[in-house]
Amino acid sequence: MPVKNGERHITEALESIRLNCSVDDELIVIDDGSDDRTQAIVSAFDADFDIHILSGHSFGPAKARNQGLLKAKGKYITFLDHDDHWPEGRVKTHLALLGTNRAADIAMGKTQYFAEPLTGGDRAIRFNHEIVQFATALYHVHLGASTFRSSVFKTVGLFDEHLRFSEDHDLFLRIREAGFCIEPLQDIGLYYRQHETNMTRNKEMQEMQIFTVLQKSLRRRREKNARLSTFPRNL
Repeated sequence: MPVKNGERHITEALESIRLNCSVDDELIVIDDGSDDRTQAIVSAFDADFDIHILSGHSFGPAKARNQGLLKAKGKYITFLDHDDHWPEGRVKTHLALLGTNRAADIAMGKTQYFAEPLTGGDRAIRFNHEIVQFATALYHVHLGASTFRSSVFKTVGLFDEHLRFSEDHDLFLRIREAGFCIEPLQDIGLYYRQHETNMTRNKEMQEMQIFTVLQKSLRRRREKNARLSTFPRNL
């Protein structure tokens, strides 16, 4: 979990992890230069599993996640941003799939987008005392909706630390170029919070570096004559 100044939302994220993890698991929090109560909240959080807090030095989410990956000892890896959370039972469901389906390298659930109660509307529904503005859950490129075998990263490498944005898109493209199998689950894998301080909010496509990521992927595919493995489809 990379976090910078996450005191507003991190408790809900931590509670969702508590509902999903056991004594055999570990949580690695990379505090990427917070100057609020983030580290105190994490330090005071009581859980059955080990919690490690690393200093991220404000280098951004790609480097922060890489710090976590280098520290992680588990057979399976999953991510959660401090302002999102998981439904109860999400990790158990993903591990059950990966434990029984040896052909699957990544388990991916759907992402349910929701918003803080800033605006409403006819489409809004209630969830956890907040306003969900988007009722349809979708398969999308969100790390927090997926669980990975740790062997995936040994093959494709870590996150590209030159990318300030779209490092998750870059990772998934490299995963698909390598032919890894992303197995979809119909269940919600992530509740993604939309709020006024999202890193990607109101960013232009060019600034998001998505074109750079796509160009790099196309170049690699031409060089290796590679094709992308299947990404879960929204029907």
